Amino acid sequence: MIMEKKETNIIDYLITHARVQPDATAFIILEDGGDVERKILYEELESAVSTLAAQLNEKQLHGKRVLLMYQDIMEFIISFLACQYI
Repeated sequence: MIMEKKETNIIDYLITHARVQPDATAFIILEDGGDVERKILYEELESAVSTLAAQLNEKQLHGKRVLLMYQDIMEFIISFLACQYI
């Protein structure tokens, strides 16, 4: 009997969505007027998050506290998820 893996955290969900529906939109950033400023697909998000997580892991930051301060919300999302990844 094959057991399906259950997602237990936000990174598991991200990885699953990146594999199952890579071209689906993960986040949409809107301008003040409500128009779409930019969006990121699950595949792009997972790639950016795993790349940054690898860089953070190389610096041996696992278990360390960090302060994330960004004006760019997309950079914040990627950084926050990368911290969850390691």
